[in-house]
Amino acid sequence: MGIEETSLFLMRILFCMFAEDVELLPKGSFTRFLDEARTKSDRWWQTGLTDLWQAMNHADEHNRFWNQGDALVRHFNGNLFSSAKVYDLPQEFKGELLEAAKRDWRSVEPAIFGTLLEQVLTTAERAKLGAHYTPRPYVQRLVSATFGDLLNEEWAAVEEGVRDLISPSPSGEGLKLIKS
Repeated sequence: MGIEETSLFLMRILFCMFAEDVELLPKGSFTRFLDEARTKSDRWWQTGLTDLWQAMNHADEHNRFWNQGDALVRHFNGNLFSSAKVYDLPQEFKGELLEAAKRDWRSVEPAIFGTLLEQVLTTAERAKLGAHYTPRPYVQRLVSATFGDLLNEEWAAVEEGVRDLISPSPSGEGLKLIKS
């Protein structure tokens, strides 16, 4: 078990917990899978995770059905699930994963997954994927500089429309702006 493979395995598990809570995976499906895995065979565990991660890696919708979740799952690009190695775990560890999955993962900053992925990849793998974590303030500054001037005038009009809604105007222009 290499440290990179182990880290990627854990990151895939954590990503599934997050994805379920923000409804990128069907609500409750991964938690139910972990709950069942505590009493099923290691082969069921291996097959279930492998099937899920392969489905998440497929762009073609016809290949994204996950049997154990009884659901069609979304495609996630970026190669996190391209070589999804699954490790057998003792039942008590699966129980710990279940307890973690029961927590609310919605408030986890998604960028942390990029940081974790970057840390476990070798330099060659990072170069191949173009994987480099960029902190949120840098991205916000770049987006603001690129699109800010274009959108500021439009945003000001929307804000004015909202103010019109709060204190109703006879023309009703504010409601029209928000609907457009």
